[in-house]
Amino acid sequence: MLDQRELELSCVPQAAELGAVTSSAPAATAVARLDSVGRGAIAPRAEFPIPDGGGCASSADWLAPRGARDLLRDLRNQFQALVVSWGAVGRLQKHSREPSDEMLFSAMEVSEARQTLLTFLASKGFACSDMVSPHQPFLLDVWSALGAYCNDVDSSLPPLLVQGVPTGVVEPIPASGIWEPVCTEVDSQLDDLSIHVQPWRSGLDREDLTLDLMLKDVAAGHAFELLGGEAEAKLRWGDLVAAGKLGIAQPPGKKPRLIGDGTVSGANSRCVIEEKVRLPTFESVQRFMSLTQPGECWGALNFDVRGAHKLVKVAPAEQGLSCFVVKGRWFAYRSCYFGCRWAAYWFSRVGAFLVRHCHQFLWVKHGFFLYVDDGLALFPAGVCPLLATSLLLFLVALGVPLSWEKVRVGHLQSWIGWSFDWGLGQAELPDNKRQMLVGLLQDLTSVRRKVPRKHVERCVGLLVWFCGGAYWLKPWLQSLYQLLFKPVCVFRSLSTGQFGALLAKLTDGLYVSQDLRDCDVLRGWKLHSVWNCPVSTLDSEPLRTPRVRQGSISCVFYDYSQDMVPRNRASTWAAQFFLCAVERQVKIPLRVLEPDRGQAAADAFATQHHAGVGGWWCPSADVRKSEVSWFSEQLVPASLPAWLCAKATLQQDIASFEGVAQLCLLVARTGCEDTPGGYTLRLRQLCDNSGTAASARKKLTMQAPLCYVLQAIGFHCCALGVCLDPQYVAGVRNEWADDLSRNRLEGFNPARRVRINARTLLEAPWKDFEQGCGNPPGQDGWQWNVFDLFVVVFSVADEERVDFGVILICVFRRPEEGFGGDELGIKMGKREAGGGLGGHPACTEVCFSTLLSFRKVFESFGMLRLLSTLDSKGLGRIVRLVRMVRLIPALKSMVYLILVFEELPVDGGSPDHPHVLRGSGLESQSRKTKTERDGT
Repeated sequence: MLDQRELELSCVPQAAELGAVTSSAPAATAVARLDSVGRGAIAPRAEFPIPDGGGCASSADWLAPRGARDLLRDLRNQFQALVVSWGAVGRLQKHSREPSDEMLFSAMEVSEARQTLLTFLASKGFACSDMVSPHQPFLLDVWSALGAYCNDVDSSLPPLLVQGVPTGVVEPIPASGIWEPVCTEVDSQLDDLSIHVQPWRSGLDREDLTLDLMLKDVAAGHAFELLGGEAEAKLRWGDLVAAGKLGIAQPPGKKPRLIGDGTVSGANSRCVIEEKVRLPTFESVQRFMSLTQPGECWGALNFDVRGAHKLVKVAPAEQGLSCFVVKGRWFAYRSCYFGCRWAAYWFSRVGAFLVRHCHQFLWVKHGFFLYVDDGLALFPAGVCPLLATSLLLFLVALGVPLSWEKVRVGHLQSWIGWSFDWGLGQAELPDNKRQMLVGLLQDLTSVRRKVPRKHVERCVGLLVWFCGGAYWLKPWLQSLYQLLFKPVCVFRSLSTGQFGALLAKLTDGLYVSQDLRDCDVLRGWKLHSVWNCPVSTLDSEPLRTPRVRQGSISCVFYDYSQDMVPRNRASTWAAQFFLCAVERQVKIPLRVLEPDRGQAAADAFATQHHAGVGGWWCPSADVRKSEVSWFSEQLVPASLPAWLCAKATLQQDIASFEGVAQLCLLVARTGCEDTPGGYTLRLRQLCDNSGTAASARKKLTMQAPLCYVLQAIGFHCCALGVCLDPQYVAGVRNEWADDLSRNRLEGFNPARRVRINARTLLEAPWKDFEQGCGNPPGQDGWQWNVFDLFVVVFSVADEERVDFGVILICVFRRPEEGFGGDELGIKMGKREAGGGLGGHPACTEVCFSTLLSFRKVFESFGMLRLLSTLDSKGLGRIVRLVRMVRLIPALKSMVYLILVFEELPVDGGSPDHPHVLRGSGLESQSRKTKTERDGT
């Protein structure tokens, strides 16, 4: 057998054709940088398995053989000799340069390879035949013999493939033992299976094409026609008949593909699988590449299994669950089809069998991944062509059909949606996905106020996938999520009979399960409140004993299904940020390096008007207080961004200050130096706030202002080429950091102190924002992006509760939060005169010097008229109407303000500077210029 060194020497000429790139300079810089932070030796193999698609115990990294014995050594030698003698290595390289759908090996070569495989297994005492069972392509007798010889953990798979696999609808699919088992609930009733006789719109609009694609599957043996239609289906399978809907998917530049919807028929929802599949991800590739030596050049083989989902035959007794109707003609799939839940599971299990045996076949230094049907094999550049050709021959000998037009070998590869450069050790978006994202993001940054919800959902879905690699961008998803998950508030006045019908249609989560047409309440709405009283469960008092006024009950619903979503400044900024990253074609390093020694910790504290952050770090394992580097900064509202001081006390945002402490420690440790290109340094830091540590590891939260702190952390991680990985530690074991946050500096060496400007770090991501895009986070809370002018009427009183009666109010909200929830109305606590509006820093110039002290502003939903489509004329009518209102005696002691908000140009002063219209009672004065307003 050729050992690793012999293989490298024999294949040196091919290395140049791979375009191998080696560079010692970045590696040397990286080593020097790691030494400064305490980097240890790179482990030769992963401590825990790297997901490769082969099961939980299988690992992608075979930098050293993981098997106990090289069982397939003789077979590997024979296959390598065959591909060399055929000249197949050169053919593969030419095929990569000039892709085609022509098979790499001739029929005679395939036959010879299979005979070699049969002879090898027979020599080991596992005689078998190359017979292929009907309606599937695999040599399952060979699979059984190979699995038995290699003592495979899933030896029961080949016999199942011969008989036909279960769907999990009649009985749960039992766990195979290669993945994690999961708890499942089994429902023996089959009355929710349904029959649909027309395709979806995409299939109906091109019904002739749908039928042609269906007949192609029939010709290929994947499906068959039921000439007797539904009657024949019922006769064959009885109650086990479910007919779904077909659709056509055709991505740009690709052929149309038939998609079967098994969810609409009820079959997918009844499928029960007792284990959870684990597949490789972008992080799996990073973990593998991080184990390789700096400067080491790799080549790769990328292949795709043709029609993977249709290669597994379903048990004949359950094929009735895969029926479809096209132009009145009934068809049933005898194999799994693309769209049924059990298809992905079964081919993932087939793929896992292949992964484990490919590792055993390759044996020498390599990495191997299979994401369902998309395979990736990594080899040292010098031996890549030979090993890649041998691996392809092994797969073909087992009967695995490949999409030859997608087979590539080289140092540039596309896999699971990423373009990889194995020579430089980095990845980036492929051009098609980059152009798609650019188009979606440009729409979110356009001048249109509203965008389609599906457009936002599609954009967010792609960005979530993109952030799997560009992790530092993930915190900015918060602004786009808010567009989707903030509901529109809908008001309905129901009669007592309609209210009773509503209660019968509410789920435990207070969602409406069916449309109530007579009162225009739709399915999917969520009941929020009844007569201004929020409800949380079906047993809430307002639902059991609602108030009835003039025969009506006022209700507020949340509608999450609006087709159009209003944009706001926060989402526009986030979209612009993502757009910049995508247009610049961000490079994602594939090597992540971790120091294996040293410690670092940070902490924060806060009171009503004062806060502090502190932390320390030491590159050595032997930590002494006098030798650590450290920082300690005391903070007051004036030294912080306004968005971090929005609440009544600083202590209310202690989780955010813990995040600030982690950011300061991260920057202090790494300084202003960049990590060498192609590397990401993962830094672990201790944090005694479990919520902050969890959010920082997840890199996402919807809670402000912590979400803005995480965005600042992501920004600096990108700039420094590092990844922050906070670890929770109990407060009693974080005493040094606690002392530093409270400015207790005894025992720390003053010469090792590092000064940090927290405000500068926190404002860095938005330093250019005010110049062209708007305001930093939190500063647009009262600035509208819907109208040019807004009128808000406040009712402020000493009473705990005030009934507005006939008063008409136009309610304002934060633009990013939408109409709905607790944001409706005005929420204030007791504040001193001139203390601002609701404590928000953007409104401190609103004067309350004429107001009485107050304790609460009553939020009225029942008598509230929410006018959300006003123009300037409509606003004028509101002002005139309010002036005409005749005050009832109970309201005489109240003070009313009419506040007019307008958007000013960016260069025309602060857009958060409201005009205050004052007067006696409701008497208003005309709008003033800025000079006149300042003098008032």
